[in-house]
Amino acid sequence: MVDALGELLERDRILDLRLHAISDNDLEHVQLLVMSRKEIDIERALLQVSTNISLSNPYVDKDIQVYIHSILSNDGKFRR
Repeated sequence: MVDALGELLERDRILDLRLHAISDNDLEHVQLLVMSRKEIDIERALLQVSTNISLSNPYVDKDIQVYIHSILSNDGKFRR
């Protein structure tokens, strides 16, 4: 799993390593989860070897809303 790929200073190098690992036949059963903001260079680099899943959608927003409501309702620190 790679989180915040867009935040890395050496993301070009990391993208090259990821693409090499994905195309290596010895690693054909390895699956990677790469998370990042929407960045054109990352999208281009992973376009042929990935499936893009956007977390900017109403289902995710609702899940976040339910989670926050639950925390605010059940945690004594937030009852006020």
